[in-house]
Amino acid sequence: MEDFGFYLVMTNPKVGYERCCEAAVKAGVKMVQLRMKDVSRGDLLQMAKRLVGITRGSETNLAREISWHPHCRAFDPQSRAGA
Repeated sequence: MEDFGFYLVMTNPKVGYERCCEAAVKAGVKMVQLRMKDVSRGDLLQMAKRLVGITRGSETNLAREISWHPHCRAFDPQSRAGA
């Protein structure tokens, strides 16, 4: 079995999502996951796009499943259908 290493789940990091992701890439973390609560889906997707840019070309992957809490103020059950 291959040693996977660290899996970082980012939930409101004090240094910000982008700086935290940059540090993870520099440290060789294999996987990072974006977890944002109380934001709109649009804000979450915008941040995810920025983190894709940070991880692109590195050994660090951005988890495909990003955490978006269903009790967020912008939750729309219809928009999650088929997701």
